Amino acid sequence: MDDFESYNDIPDGEPGSKLIYMTWIDGFYNPEINGCTIGEVTGVSMEIPPITHSGSYSMPFYYNNSRQAHYSEATASAAKLEINRDWIKNGVQTLSLWFYGNPYNVLDQMYVALANDGGPTGTIFYDDLKVILSETWTEWTVPLKEFSKQGVVLTNIDTISIGFGDKNNPKSGGSGKMYFDDIRLYRL
Repeated sequence: MDDFESYNDIPDGEPGSKLIYMTWIDGFYNPEINGCTIGEVTGVSMEIPPITHSGSYSMPFYYNNSRQAHYSEATASAAKLEINRDWIKNGVQTLSLWFYGNPYNVLDQMYVALANDGGPTGTIFYDDLKVILSETWTEWTVPLKEFSKQGVVLTNIDTISIGFGDKNNPKSGGSGKMYFDDIRLYRL
């Protein structure tokens, strides 16, 4: 789905440009609502080894729910990820994403959400807050049926979001920096 290898730092509008924050929409232009910033603001926007799960790049994800914004979220359209909207085609059953934390992160709930166009959003929270403190690559697998239990039609996925906090119950929370890599769908 996204291994973060295809992004570059060619300015928007120039031939060949593929900036990560043009695919993964964050809160950079609206920080009082969404405390997320994707990529590095200065220098190279993507993270390079040694903080990659595989390949040459991972996605830096800054979250800040301690000020005006009380959730931090990055959202990608399935169309921009070049994935079919039918996420259960060919027997797919599981969403997998890898993340890497930082011991200086301030704890907050991490979640992944899938949404249909104009329809319901299903949100799954990671069950261990402290895992975001770990400087180890951790795989998070989510059975897709957990989203369908919340009304999401898995044959018509519009967006995927990664976030911190609780968008439906916003309150002051943590801040920090995470890395994400290798978001995939599996038949497992």
